[in-house]
Amino acid sequence: MMLWLFILPLGAGCLLWLFRRNYALSLVLALGFSAAHFAVAYLLCQAGADISYSFAPYGFGLWFRADAIAQLYLLLSAGMFILLALYTTGFCRDKSWGGAYQFCLWVSLAMLDGALLSDHLALTLFFWEGLLCTLFGMLLLRNTEKPQTAIKALTVAGTADLLLMLGIALTIHAAGTARLSEMHHLPISGWGAVGCACLLAGSLGKAGCVPFHSWIPDAAADAPTPFLAAFPGSLEKIAGISLASRIVTGLYDFHHGSAASICVMTVGAVTLLYGVSMALIQKDMKRLLSWHAISQVGYIVLGLGSGVAVGVAGGVYHLLNNVLYKSGLFMAAGILERQAGTTDLHNLGGLGRKLPLTTVSTIIFALSIAGFPGTNGFTSKELIFDAALEIHPAFYIAALVGAFMTAASFLKLTRSAFFGKFAAPQKDVREAGPAALLPTVLLAAGCLVCAFFPVLPLDKWIGGAYGFEESFAAMPKSPVLVGLSCGVLALAVLDHVYGSRKEGSALKAADHLHYAPGMKQYYACAERGALDPYRWLMGGVDAFSRGCAWVESGVSWLCDTGIPGAVRNIGDTLSRFNTGSLSRYLALAVCGLVAVGFIFYLA
Repeated sequence: MMLWLFILPLGAGCLLWLFRRNYALSLVLALGFSAAHFAVAYLLCQAGADISYSFAPYGFGLWFRADAIAQLYLLLSAGMFILLALYTTGFCRDKSWGGAYQFCLWVSLAMLDGALLSDHLALTLFFWEGLLCTLFGMLLLRNTEKPQTAIKALTVAGTADLLLMLGIALTIHAAGTARLSEMHHLPISGWGAVGCACLLAGSLGKAGCVPFHSWIPDAAADAPTPFLAAFPGSLEKIAGISLASRIVTGLYDFHHGSAASICVMTVGAVTLLYGVSMALIQKDMKRLLSWHAISQVGYIVLGLGSGVAVGVAGGVYHLLNNVLYKSGLFMAAGILERQAGTTDLHNLGGLGRKLPLTTVSTIIFALSIAGFPGTNGFTSKELIFDAALEIHPAFYIAALVGAFMTAASFLKLTRSAFFGKFAAPQKDVREAGPAALLPTVLLAAGCLVCAFFPVLPLDKWIGGAYGFEESFAAMPKSPVLVGLSCGVLALAVLDHVYGSRKEGSALKAADHLHYAPGMKQYYACAERGALDPYRWLMGGVDAFSRGCAWVESGVSWLCDTGIPGAVRNIGDTLSRFNTGSLSRYLALAVCGLVAVGFIFYLA
């Protein structure tokens, strides 16, 4: 069954590329293969809690293991991919690059399955590099003449993978084995601390954490919408968070409140605040969502980094919720882009009357990601808030500030796009076809199911996978924390009303924050790229290359001009003494003898 998880995606990718011009057949193949892939994943999960399989083709040993954690993420990715396959097939219809894109997407699924099931760290690295290759290819498909975003993604994600590679080598050295099933609570000290830090950097970098985030907003402009729903929206987060959760729950001896815990939570808080603050000022829906894809990782990392059960459960549950509403939001943006002709919020408005199902779905997603009471996002965020406060109030305050900005930005988005006067460039706007609309509606329904029935995903699936005995579906237990969360959301609503009335527009409702003292300077630095680590890296590379060019020119001058010139000058000087005068030659000989005698005397 494990082998079929690779055979089915690879076979589907090849067939969809071959039959790319036949839309009906492509749709049948995409749905059939994705459903078959989910069925195999489900049967594998039903077969047992811990299944291992290994074989050695051509002398290379391959080890796979489907433990409870791998099964959880495997089912999540397989179920989500059915909707991604349907949406992508509809979007790629009549696209010249559609066949190649479909092939890369399905190969990515095979690579993700391998990364989740691998029981050998070197094998995990192989599948992660496969994901990097498909990521680069998918970004390059439509932008062969302007490959800057693809190169940026390759550089940033490749740097994270290099850190992962170093972490794998040090972890294998510390454990004395490369098998994940044989590693338990490795000490975070000495080289083990470096190995743990590098592994976490690689895994969180794959998920889109700061400082490995900067390619995602650029992809919002260059990449097709299905890519945003698949990679920043779900697949890469599943890959990164699954490994990060293993590191903090069993691979290393990770304790809450330790230096390692504080460092991880600090990264989460910085990612959360930076991403959501940049999202707040965006005026394009896809770019706004791309920054929120970064900020939501911060919440997940904040929960995982706490090291306490409530935080880990909340972080993983927030990942599940994020896959639902973030992918759904990107799909809704794709519908607006195709049906209305743009995702620029300046040119949108009043779409609620034209796109009722898309509007309702987007509102559900927006309420969920903002964490309003009664949504699935509220439950997972409250768990993370509880864990953050348990470690340090500063992390709790950071999470609350993030909640305020998230709510403010989505109030701006929904009112600008769906309410008010109709203002889309395309006047004949209607709902999208089933291939785009059905996955969006189903994801919104999934948000509602998780909101009203959290016991199944939170306690049975997540709690069972990580061995938590406590029930978290009844959380939060503190009415004070709930009251503070509701107060922050109410404050966001009041701030939006104030900003809308002050500026006369829902789209400009956050401008008073954008241009507030202190924030104005911060945003000015961020918008010109001064806070982009990729710019720093490229600046360092440019300085190094200029230094190398200076050294090269110096060596060339020395060899081509300096030494020959010196030899020529010396020769010219000596030639002036060559006058034929015997007395001059005798005087020089005497001086030479005196100098030699003086040297021997000193010796």
